[in-house]
Order: sequence, then structure tokens, then C-alpha cells
Amino acid sequence: MSPGADLPSPTPGGRARPGALLLCLAVAAASCGDGPAAPRADVLELSPAGPELQFSPPGSPTPEPLTVHVRRASDLAPRQGVEVAWSVVEGEGAVLGRAVVSTDSAGLASTTLVLGPGTGRYAVRAELVQGQAGAVEFEAWAVEAPVLSRVPGGLLEPGATVTLEGGNFSPVAAHDVVLFGGVRARVLAATPSTLQVEVPRCLPPRSVPVTVSLGAVASPPRLVDIGDGGDLAPLAVGASLELDGSAPTACARLPSGGRYLALVRSAGTVAGARHRVGIRSLVAEGPSGSADFPAAGPRPAASADPIDGPGPEASDASLARPDPQGAWDRMLRLRERVLIASVSAHVGSAGTPAAPARVQAVPAMGQERRFNVLSGGDFVEVRGVARHVGEHVALYEDVETPAEVLDADDYALMAERFDDLIHPVVTSAFGRVPDLDANERVVVLLTPQVNRLTPRSSDGFIGGFFYGLDLLKGRTGSNEGEVFYTLVPDPQGLFGDPRPRNLVASSLPAILAHEFQHMIHFNERVLHLDAPGAEAVWLSEGLAQMAEDLVGREARARGDESEALLFEKGNLVRARRYLEAADETSLIIASGSGSLAERGAGWLFVRYLEEQYGGVPLLGTLTRTTGTSTGNVTAATGSAWPELLGDWGVALFDGDAPGLTDPLLANPRHRYPRLRPRRDLVGHAEAYPLGVLQLGGSDATLMFDAMPASPAHVLVEPSAGTVTLALGGADGGPTSPAAGVYLRIVRLR
Repeated sequence: MSPGADLPSPTPGGRARPGALLLCLAVAAASCGDGPAAPRADVLELSPAGPELQFSPPGSPTPEPLTVHVRRASDLAPRQGVEVAWSVVEGEGAVLGRAVVSTDSAGLASTTLVLGPGTGRYAVRAELVQGQAGAVEFEAWAVEAPVLSRVPGGLLEPGATVTLEGGNFSPVAAHDVVLFGGVRARVLAATPSTLQVEVPRCLPPRSVPVTVSLGAVASPPRLVDIGDGGDLAPLAVGASLELDGSAPTACARLPSGGRYLALVRSAGTVAGARHRVGIRSLVAEGPSGSADFPAAGPRPAASADPIDGPGPEASDASLARPDPQGAWDRMLRLRERVLIASVSAHVGSAGTPAAPARVQAVPAMGQERRFNVLSGGDFVEVRGVARHVGEHVALYEDVETPAEVLDADDYALMAERFDDLIHPVVTSAFGRVPDLDANERVVVLLTPQVNRLTPRSSDGFIGGFFYGLDLLKGRTGSNEGEVFYTLVPDPQGLFGDPRPRNLVASSLPAILAHEFQHMIHFNERVLHLDAPGAEAVWLSEGLAQMAEDLVGREARARGDESEALLFEKGNLVRARRYLEAADETSLIIASGSGSLAERGAGWLFVRYLEEQYGGVPLLGTLTRTTGTSTGNVTAATGSAWPELLGDWGVALFDGDAPGLTDPLLANPRHRYPRLRPRRDLVGHAEAYPLGVLQLGGSDATLMFDAMPASPAHVLVEPSAGTVTLALGGADGGPTSPAAGVYLRIVRLR
């Protein structure tokens, strides 16, 4: 059976049998290959990917749909096409939008819920139709709007316990959200008519409105006066504090005279999830003053950092534009996940290929051999001729390649670059190649089949690839050896859009370094360690991009700047794309088109880890392991995921403020030790593209749809007096613990 028939199609036009992939994984790995294989169960995880507790008036829909996420336990890969069954298990008259929903490419499945006519609790259960992975339960309450009839008079001191009177409160204290000027208070006790609350200690002396809400169902506000006893957070320059959005109260009062960076991020690990998050700023005024409180609305467009002035504009469409190479690489890594599910039968107990290598002679110049090349969802057989044989590489040219687009000198230069630069740097950092075919060389096939992979008029192109199938024996389509595939110069556009010779020549070096790392990664992880699952795509690609980085670094150390740029320029371009949309691009996204911004995030993050946690050896640790995704990273660094994201997010801001640069004041984790993003990622005439919002001059609320591992940056400068910052969910209440929403505040000056 051809692997192209039961694996994800690599091109939009390709076709794959619906459900074949699920069946192959869920039943047994033996159905995936041509040889015998031991079954390996596909254990799935089901988890909520949206609010688990919501409130609405009777007979109305919940504010947000009910959403779950399905992923494979072995490698945390999202599963598409898995049926999720929804049922109302408590409450009369509630109506679900759809009772059975299949997961999308991000592993998400959603349904809507309209509550019944009566007040009270409603519960909805989500479970897989096949009965795996347990169940998830969502809770919704039909409630009448709270009524706040009486608040204490006089000055209320921050930290004091006060009683609010009214009606329609929840007797469950955790349900009631009490906001003082948009700042969440701790509810100590609750009855349907009274609430005991602690006045937030971070409030400034002024008048503020108080509201009581159950989700989005809120009471009209009543004004109270706050006394001058609120706690200040007198951060020293370079110091920081952290607010946890899931805590009963999450706020800090910052003194005037400083400049602060506020970094909000979600440390959740459900790729594709979005979490509504708000940052509230409340400025100080006199006790008898009043202020308007703008309603929370859509997140404002990010403005350029005032340090550098306005930055280049980019439309949402351009930032999310598919990158053909990234999309192709993602598809290959997804196909390899299926291969890994059955690879144990092909791996011996010592962690090496079970079948003995077939001894082959070193390729000779002019020698012809046949190759299977993945193209359009299936394999195409082509003939290649050896054009140059080096110490570590044999370069073959497809006989279909137009005559004289590359000459003997071109191939000699490619071989020299691989032997002298790419091979020693990448193997030293990441590991070994298996030499499955015993020819002591990596084979590179330059073929028009790669050119054909990119549809005409695409923005970008697929330059080359490695596919792990070639390192497995006895599989249809496998070349049973270490093989890369790259495009050929095509100035006439015979096989796609025209690709001039100089474009191909300048692109191939980075492609070879990148794909060589993928080859080593597959060998170390799958063939040597027999990992039960593939590495997460975001981390796999980040490591491969670091291979480009390291080779460029070595070329620069040798004094060859032009050579270094061949390996560095791609990462610099992708990093700029990411910075233009940092708060809208998830680092850990596990599905989608593979945009330049996503790949830029991966490189910037792994580069940060390399610089902060042991240098190049850390990259080998992340490669030679059976760990996966965020778990791999936290094990290798010894740091918690929320902490890593916070440190990295601050490092992306960069700048010359003492709170970031002064070695006696600054936290060294808040900076790249070598990379200077504001210097190294932009041209001389360009502004730093990171979008930074501003708060501090007036009362305001910023709303974000926070994606996992997607930092948003806010500059805070109290214009007069103090400013209070508060963190909360969509309606000011606590965020879900699973969302992992945090706000780090760093004093810059």
C-alpha cells in the first residue's frame, strides 16, 4: 500500500481518504506500513479549551461556545476528525446546537448551549464517541441580574472587610465577581442577599463604581469612596512582580516617577485555544473625584513602541500569509508521526535499526540511480546522476533538470560547503546520522519534483525537504538511506514559477542545514531512542532553524560575512514577521498553514533557550530525548513554563532602559545574552516592529484574545500620582487556571 494513500495530503490539491489516518493509529500501527509492526495504542487526551463555567439569563445562550480539545498523549499532536458527543446531564429545557461535532485541524470541537427557562445549574458533558479519554463537564448557570441595593458609606479603607447588600447573588462565593473600579475584590462569604468582600488593597484614594456580576450578567454600579491606605508596589529599577489571573484578586498599585513594562501571556498548552483577558488601569485622583470607565471592547490595534517611533504597517492578511516551505515541513512532520507509531517493529532492542545495513559502494561520479520522491500525495520515481561526491555528501541531479543550469563548479562549491561547514557544525550540535545505506555519505537530490510542489503564483516557495520514511527499511517509497531533496534552478518556469539560478544558489545552503537537522533529529529520537511519538512541530522547526543559525555563526567566526548571511537571513526575516504580530501568533501552534510569523517565533524562543540555558549543548539535549513540546523544554532547562514565557517575553522587548541593561539592577533572564533584537533584527533605517500598547495616563481597559505562548507588551507610565493595574478575564473575574494567564510587571526606569 502506498504511504501516500493513508497519510495527510501534502498539498491543498492532494486527496487523502477521510478517517484512514484515525483508523491506522487507533487500531494498530501494523496497518500503516508494508512490513510487520507491533501495535502501538493511540491514546487520546480530551480537555476543555474554553470557559468551563458561564452565566446567562434564563432562556439565553451562553456568552461563549463550549469547546474541547483532543490531542494524542504521546506527542501532544492535535487530532482532526475525532467525533465528540455532547449531552445535557443536568437542567431542564436546555438546547445544544449540535450533539456530535468532529474536531478541526487544531483538534478543537465546539457546540452552543441555550439555557432552559428556569434559573439554576445546567451541566453539559463532552466525551469521545469511541469512548476514549474520559469526559469533560461544563457548567452553566441561568441567573437573574444581581441587584446591588446598599454599599457602605464613608471612606472604605483598602484591605477592609465590608458587606454589600442586594439580591440575586450566588451563595457560592467563587461565582460572585465584585469589581471596584474594574479591580476584582476577594469575596469572603456569600448569601443570596449579602456579600462579604475585602476591598482591594491596590486601590488609590478616589471614588470608584462598585458592581456585582455573575459572568456577563452585572448589576448597575454604585459609587463608593476609597481611603488613602492602599498598598504600593515600590519596585526597584530592574525588579518585577507577577500577577496570576486565576487568583481571587490580581492587582498592583505602581508609584509615579517610574516607567514599567507589563507583559501579559497565556501559559496554557492547548494549541489553538483563545482566552479573553483584560488589563485594567486605574489612575489616582482625589477622594471626591470621579472618572469615566470606558467599556471593555475589542483589543486596540498595536501601536509602535514610542522608543522608536511608528513602525512599518502590516495587514493581518500579510502576517498570517501561508509560507509554502513552513506548511510543507509541517505536513512532513505530521506524516512522520504516523510512521513513528509503527517504527518499533523496525528498531532493535539496542536502539539501532533492526535490519543490517545494505553495504553500498561509495557513489562514483556519473553513476545513475533511481529515487522515490514524495510529490502530490504519492511517490514519483526519478533517475538521478551523481554530479559530485564529497567526503560527507553525494550530490545527484535529476535527469529532467534543464541542461547547464548548474555546472561542475556549482556542485563542487555545494559539496565543499556541506563537508567543511554544515556537516561538522550540525553533527557536533545535534547528533549523528545512521548511515543506513553504508555509503558514508548523505545524498542530496536536486530535482524538478521539488519545484512542482509550489503552486504557481505562491508567496514563497518550497526549497527542499527531508522525509523520515527514507530512514526506514521495507517501506513503500523509502529510499533506505540518508536523502535530501531540493529544487533546481528553473529560469524559464518549466516546472512552476521561474526560479533564477542565483535565487536557488543563495537558498540552498540554509535549506541543507535545516533539513540535515531534521534527519539527525529523526535518527536520534526515533531510531536510537525509540520515542513513542514525534516532537511537537513548533519545537522541531525551531531546532532546525537553529541549525541554520549555528552554521551562520561559524561562518561569521571564520570571517566570512557573506557566507554567514546565506544561513542567517531567513531567520531574520521570519523573526521580523513574528514581532509584527507577536500578540496574535502562538509559539506552540500545532496546526495551520505554517506562517512566517509562527516560524519566527520558534527560532526566537529556541535561540533564547540556547543563550540562557547552557549554549549549544542544550540544543543537543532537546534533540536527543523522548520528551515532547513544553515538557521537553522544562525538563532541559529546569524552569517552569510560565516563567520561561515571561522571561522570553521581556527579552523580546529589549531596549536600553537600566531595568534591562544595568548588570547590577536587571534580571539577566530578561535579556538575550548575545542577540540584540532591536539592533540585529532590523535594518539601519527601520523601526523595531514589536507592537507595544500604552497605559497609565487615564482609566482604561485593554482586552486581548490571548493565545497560548503569545505575549502582549504594554508600556505603563503614570502621568501623575499612582496607577493600579488589574488582571482578569472577559468580565473582570478570574481566568481559568488551565489558561495560565499571568501579568509580569518590570520596572524599566
